Amino acid sequence: MERAISALGILVFIGISYAFSVNRRAVRWRVVAWGLGLEFALALMILKTPFTGIAPNRQHDLARMGVRSMIGGLLAGFITACIAGMLI
Repeated sequence: MERAISALGILVFIGISYAFSVNRRAVRWRVVAWGLGLEFALALMILKTPFTGIAPNRQHDLARMGVRSMIGGLLAGFITACIAGMLI
């Protein structure tokens, strides 16, 4: 059930991004697919490889840091776009 909710969340996030897009024809779905693929590959590497053998009890902390960095990057990009929009 958790995986279904996660997949739905990804689809909703992409849908919201597409809905608020100014130029929907410019969306490169191949780039979106590559980004999602790389994100899944990184998640598998963190969760299923000996990399987590360094600190197997810290997976929750790694996930929390990943979410925080994604949200921080999203906000930084949004703020940069807002400032650039005001200057143009």
